[in-house]
Order: sequence, then C-alpha cells, then structure tokens
Amino acid sequence: MNQHKHPRISVVIPAFNEAGFLPACLEAVNKQTFRDYEVIVVDNNSTDDTAQIAKKYGARVVKEKKQGLIAARERGFREAKADILARTDADTLVPDDWLEKIDLAFKNHPDAVGFSGPIFKSGGILSFFGKIYSLTAEKILFKTYVGQDCFLGPNMVIKKSAWEKTRVCGDETEVLEDLDLSYHLAKTGKVLFLPELAVSSSTRRMRENPVRGVHLYLVQYISRYFKTLKCHQFDKPVSVTAT
Repeated sequence: MNQHKHPRISVVIPAFNEAGFLPACLEAVNKQTFRDYEVIVVDNNSTDDTAQIAKKYGARVVKEKKQGLIAARERGFREAKADILARTDADTLVPDDWLEKIDLAFKNHPDAVGFSGPIFKSGGILSFFGKIYSLTAEKILFKTYVGQDCFLGPNMVIKKSAWEKTRVCGDETEVLEDLDLSYHLAKTGKVLFLPELAVSSSTRRMRENPVRGVHLYLVQYISRYFKTLKCHQFDKPVSVTAT
C-alpha cells in the first residue's frame, strides 16, 4: 500500500471492532490500479484487533474517542492529506479500478464536489432489497426534494475543500449520516451519482440477525430518513443542475 506525502486521494475507513471484515476490505484497497493514494483507518474505540490489522495492511491508524460513525468519519476527513476524500466501510469491498474511476470522474466533471454510486453489486434477495432502498429512499426522493443526487455511505467521494465548508449534524439518532452530509454539501456544488462507481457492501446485519436487521433497515433507518428531511425542511439547498 502506498502512503504518499501528498496523495491525490485519501481513502477513509471508519472502524469499530471490525477485525473480522477489515482484512478483506484492505486487501481490496491494496489492489487498486490507481496508486497515488493513502489509507486511513479510524479506530473508534475498538476492543478487538482492528488497529493492529489496519497497521499490518499498511494503513495509517487514527483514533476517535467519540463513539459513532459521524465522529469517526469526520476525524478521518480532518486527518486526510489529499483533497479528494473517498470513504468506504470496513465490511465493503471496492473493485480494483475504484480509485481510477474516481480520479477520472473528477477529470470529467471538474465542477462537481462529490460522487456516489451503487453499494450492492452482489446478487441475492438482500442485495435486491438494498438496491430498491438505495434507489428510492436515498436517490429518487432526495433528488426530487433537493434537485440533485445524494451520497450512499459506503461509497462516497468528496472534495476536501468543499467538505471543509460544511457543518454536519453529530447526532446519529436524529439523522442518516450520508443523507445529512449530502444536504450540506449540496450547498457548495454538484453531487453526482455514477452507476459505474459501484462497490459490494455487506448484508451481514440481515444475515446475522434477520429480526434486528429488519428493525434496523425498515424502522430505524426509515425513521431517521424522515427526521433528516424534517431537520432540513427549512434549509433546502439551491438546486444545481447536473451535467
């Protein structure tokens, strides 16, 4: 894994007790055809070997004591050396050309401030419902309300210069972190959804405990989705037409 002094892209991976999934995630990142990047694993109070595994695979480990995905994500973004922030999850696998496509996307859309793409590439019924959720709740409805695309958490890319202008909500019980960030970033420029920028995100929460998984995705997520909409109902960003 290359860790450049001034990389073009910083890959940020928040992690809390992800020793079981992190090796596969980092192996995928290490296979990138695009090499001008660094990897930051944000250890969010893990009690397992998350930090040690991250170092073994050549990642830079930073600590975030405040528990939660938003705090860990924001810590990673602050620590990043590059002006392109590529965030994924520890249980997600990125294709070999993920960073290459990100680099090309900014070259093809220099006025964009961020990109996202599909997060379920694998088949099966769980992936099917995940795609339906992503397409409707986070893409179609958000685009209808705001006027442009939004981020999907395990597959987001942001210009650091644009992120530095944002002030996001820190309460994960009130908002979906990717949707909230999308609102704030939409004020600074275009966010585009690229179908070719796809990753394979895990459906482990549904597999490990279907009841808890259904409650998470169909109750908690939907509740926070509408809380996020309500939170921003008087804070609608100016619509920016995508090209």
